[in-house]
Amino acid sequence: LSVLIPALNEAQTLPALLDDLTKQQGLPLEVVVADGGSRDATAAVCQAHGVACLHAPRGRGAQLNAAVAASKAPWLVCLHADSHLTSPTQLADGLSALQAQTDRSAVAGHWPLRFVRAQPGYEGMFRQLEAKSASNRPGTVNGDQGLLLHRSTLTALGGFDESLPFFEDHRMAAKVFAHGRFLLLPGVIETSARRFEIEGHGPRMVVMALMV
Repeated sequence: LSVLIPALNEAQTLPALLDDLTKQQGLPLEVVVADGGSRDATAAVCQAHGVACLHAPRGRGAQLNAAVAASKAPWLVCLHADSHLTSPTQLADGLSALQAQTDRSAVAGHWPLRFVRAQPGYEGMFRQLEAKSASNRPGTVNGDQGLLLHRSTLTALGGFDESLPFFEDHRMAAKVFAHGRFLLLPGVIETSARRFEIEGHGPRMVVMALMV
């Protein structure tokens, strides 16, 4: 399994994910970080963890396509740098679940989310966002939830959209739903609530809605 991580100035968050990946059991992993021109110590963090750091054009779609081209394994999982795996067998369990489906209608898999917060409050909003991430419906799947699929599937879907600096995840999710369905994978991915806490919870929700 190749783990593909787009990064931009993620020296503070990336070490925790790389530590999670070293603890994964049940299958060999290749980890490729696609750096979009970080000005911090992201590359040094990768070197310290013995992970390949690929210099790629900025933009998550372009970074992910570069990571795909540089990786070797038949199965791919895309993770955001501030993601946290919550089980030492999470990737192996997810891959087994996707491989075990009998009707083969699931084109790709994703995990439900749990937000990690430094500030209290807004419990209802975060519960709603977490429930939405587990609903497995069109319009509810994004890159924070991870993306697990076979390399041939990604090729058939045309790779990641590079026309915008973000939203490659929304456009890839739309392709998956157009060609089959997502499988909700066992376990949960924890993700940082930092954007809500930095920008303000209400303003962040408005910005997200306007972007979509």
